[in-house]
Amino acid sequence: MELLILGSGTGVPSPHRGSAGYLVQTAKETLLFDCEPGTMVRLVGAGFDFRSLDRIFLSHHHPDHCADLVAFLFANNWTPGFRRKRPLHVVGPRNTRQMLARLYEAYPALEPVGYHPVVEEWHEGEAVGEDWVVQSGSVVHGNVPAIGYRVTSEGKSLVYSGDTGECTEMVRLAEEADTLLIECSFPDEITGVTNHLTASAAGRIAAAARARRVILTHFYPPCESVDVRAQCAQHYGGEILQAADGLRVPI
Repeated sequence: MELLILGSGTGVPSPHRGSAGYLVQTAKETLLFDCEPGTMVRLVGAGFDFRSLDRIFLSHHHPDHCADLVAFLFANNWTPGFRRKRPLHVVGPRNTRQMLARLYEAYPALEPVGYHPVVEEWHEGEAVGEDWVVQSGSVVHGNVPAIGYRVTSEGKSLVYSGDTGECTEMVRLAEEADTLLIECSFPDEITGVTNHLTASAAGRIAAAARARRVILTHFYPPCESVDVRAQCAQHYGGEILQAADGLRVPI
């Protein structure tokens, strides 16, 4: 299993980071977790054919995590010489069906042609593929329905936090994960954070979960001038990586 980071930033524009998008490739299938604005371009730039993508998992419905659904759906209908036949599986939290229905209303050209979308709304759900299992758990992100995901393939596990505050469910989901891809929105100097994680909060979750490796991601601009890895390491003694757009990590 390999993780490709398409976007390691947030909704704040950055010349170095896109918003949230993560591609997970198992031996037999490719799964997309969140699809930030620009995901389609980044997929093509990474040498990946979007036409072979059949499964998208959304952590929540903020546009920096799902806006490129518009581009993806449009391309599936209007790429010359291509017509999707296989179902498209879209998983997300509560109101995912409503969000897609409203996209079709706003952009009628997105209405699927020739294929059937399979939309699932998860709280604590599970999907099983040929060589992978994805499970979810609800996390805390203000009043926005939000979920984190755990991917298991060939005995290895990758957990993606999505956007979350510090919560026990995140610890449970990440328990003894081989790799924990966890948001680190702010350095510790930013106080009063409840709907996101600071570097130390990410470290506390990783330590409580006994994760074997951490990848910090979802950096707001203040993180760029602070050693957030060192702040995380004050609480977590394992390997800590900082996400960067285009980074590939074997799991």
